[in-house]
Amino acid sequence: MRDADITPDPGEGRLLVEGYGPAGFQVAGTLHQGSIQVGASAVAPWAVTAASEITPESLAFLLDSEPAYEVLLIGTGAKMRFLPSALRRAIRDRGPVPELMDTGAAARTFNLLQTESRRVAAALIAV
Repeated sequence: MRDADITPDPGEGRLLVEGYGPAGFQVAGTLHQGSIQVGASAVAPWAVTAASEITPESLAFLLDSEPAYEVLLIGTGAKMRFLPSALRRAIRDRGPVPELMDTGAAARTFNLLQTESRRVAAALIAV
């Protein structure tokens, strides 16, 4: 068997989440402390440490993006947590469909959708 790099190519200018842990995330070779919001080509810190702290205002970096994202993956920490229906509706009203999952699953799903050139963003709570 020959060694082969099976890392998918996200496409020109698109970011991938390369790793995560209790301290934060590695995106495109850069370490980010704490929770983050990541879009197709930009990353921003996110001052959220628990799902109960999520508001539309806390997601403004992603929700105010033009054109709007199709999907907003929300990594709620070590375990998947539900958000109130009013919050999910407020997110949907601003463009993207919110998809909730634990942070690891959200990071992996973000990477997969990035390689498919989808308009996807992720808000990831550090675990």
